[in-house]
Amino acid sequence: MKSSNENLYQAAWFVDQANASGTASDANVGDSAAHALLTDDEMKRRLGGDNRRWRTLVDTTITYMSGTSTYVPFDVKLGLGDLTIIGTSTASSGSLTSNLTAANRAAQTLNKVTDTGRNWSTQTNKVVRIASGARAGAQWWTSVDTGSGIAEVSTPGTPSTAWPNFARATPQSGDPYSILTPPALTCGQWRFDLDNSAGKKVTIKDLALNFNGMTNGIYGDAAAINIQACSITDAVVKADFIFFEQCLTLGYLWLDPGAYATILACLHRSHVQLNAGSFALIDFDDLYDAGGALTLLGACTANVGTACVRGRGVSDDAVVVADGAFIRNTQQIDSATQLWGSSNAGHGVVVKGGSGLHYTNQPTVNAGVGPGRELNLGGTDYQYSAVPSGQVNAANGARFVPY
Repeated sequence: MKSSNENLYQAAWFVDQANASGTASDANVGDSAAHALLTDDEMKRRLGGDNRRWRTLVDTTITYMSGTSTYVPFDVKLGLGDLTIIGTSTASSGSLTSNLTAANRAAQTLNKVTDTGRNWSTQTNKVVRIASGARAGAQWWTSVDTGSGIAEVSTPGTPSTAWPNFARATPQSGDPYSILTPPALTCGQWRFDLDNSAGKKVTIKDLALNFNGMTNGIYGDAAAINIQACSITDAVVKADFIFFEQCLTLGYLWLDPGAYATILACLHRSHVQLNAGSFALIDFDDLYDAGGALTLLGACTANVGTACVRGRGVSDDAVVVADGAFIRNTQQIDSATQLWGSSNAGHGVVVKGGSGLHYTNQPTVNAGVGPGRELNLGGTDYQYSAVPSGQVNAANGARFVPY
């Protein structure tokens, strides 16, 4: 039965809340960049009426042309169409002057890109995307400027259009790139639920999302939510199936009970925390570039393929597994298996009583750092050269053993 609300059949919506175009107005149709709406609320009113909740009847794309400090909530039922939410980024450009220097897990060095004419120190925490050529669309986040036009970066790759098709990429000398600055949105609760339609999904990309509070975050009831190339600040996740591909976390990312997350090739500047009843699959050298970066508390599980954790001088422990939590460091999607890292001023891995870390290849998170820093197993410290190949603390059941 056709809905009486004709707005639900409009496939494209454009919102320009800062009026960067100079033509945005809530009197516009809102179906193109030239006829964008001025406020997010007007779009939601047209789609959902007074309660601003609406149901997709066609594949719908919402484009935010500029950012806003006004709260932008979402409450959507995925009915007969997918939903895509994207940002229009501003960009600066350049060209790489050397091929990618690939990460070396044994030497504990990250991926590096080079443009001898670029000062990367002003471009940290920004996504870089190859603009054209054979590797067009491949992207990464800039982590650290090491000087001489060289930057340490997250895993370069091309995001999937249908999970789990993420693919690594090898940028080459001469590749033209764009450094993107996406629109920043102040987010309320973003909720996406299925409405008797299997296979419908939400894709969110090229946005800076600030959830800014313990009650704000991403919610979902069996809806596939794929977030790509977004920065995320202070978000609670209560979604059944959510994928973070090549994202940047600037504040905490908490997985609450019932959350099921896949986290691939991201850059984390703050801690990712799994709470009791949650699950995460982590892979493609997901980069935790902060102290206390990966924490599991309570009866939760993380399946880790490849991930790099480094504290960068912060005294917090790098990986903490506590209160009955469990990490499996075994092959997932990527072809390799390793939990690795360096420069953690606290312990590399802390496994507390009743918790465990099972591995295919023994983690080396703090190799080369002073005695007593690689592993704390149930309260007992082991320096890197003395970490056992398999050990259970008989007093409290903490486990660090081969899988």
